Amino acid sequence: MGYLVDIRTWKTLPMSRAVVASSAAAACALALLAASPSARAESVCFSDWSAASAVVRHEGLITIEQLVALAPSKLGGEIVRTTLCQERQGFVYRLVVRQPSGQLHRVTIDAKKPFAP
Repeated sequence: MGYLVDIRTWKTLPMSRAVVASSAAAACALALLAASPSARAESVCFSDWSAASAVVRHEGLITIEQLVALAPSKLGGEIVRTTLCQERQGFVYRLVVRQPSGQLHRVTIDAKKPFAP
C-alpha cells in the first residue's frame, strides 16, 4: 500500500485514507459552489489548494501554471502569491506580483479569461 503526506498535519496517511481526504476536500469545494448566492458572502476565497484545484478543473479556469507562464508578458513581473476567490461575477485570482524593481503589487484578474480585451 502506498502512502501520502497530509501537508496540513505533516502526518503520513495510507493511500486509501489520503484519497478519501482529498475527495472530501473536493466535495466541500463543490458544495460551496452549489450554495445559493444569497447564502454566500460577497467574496469567498479558497485557502486549501487541493479544494481550489477541483474548482479550477470543474469550472474550466486557467491553471496557475498557465498564469505563471503569462505573468512576465501580461503583468510585467513574477507572481509570488495566488488566491482563488469566488465573487458575484465569477471566479477571480487575487495575485501579488513582484515587479523587476522589487515592488509588490496586488492584482485581481478573471480566472476564466484573465487577459481578455
